Amino acid sequence: MKEKVLNIIAESANIDVSEITPDMEFVKDLGINSVEFAELVFECENEFNVEFDEKKLKKLIKVSDLFDYIDSLGITE
Repeated sequence: MKEKVLNIIAESANIDVSEITPDMEFVKDLGINSVEFAELVFECENEFNVEFDEKKLKKLIKVSDLFDYIDSLGITE
């Protein structure tokens, strides 16, 4: 699951996946704006066939937050 998410993030941030660490913040470190973040979320929802809770999305600041949230949905692959 993490590899798929990292690839989606790398595409959104237009950087190499090897540059991304779990403690990086979407806005501050990766330069992902709100529109790009919405697209990233849409890609994750499509990839894992789930729908994210909008209220919880506001709490996703770091890459690790997204990992944890997807984990909480029971998605491991």
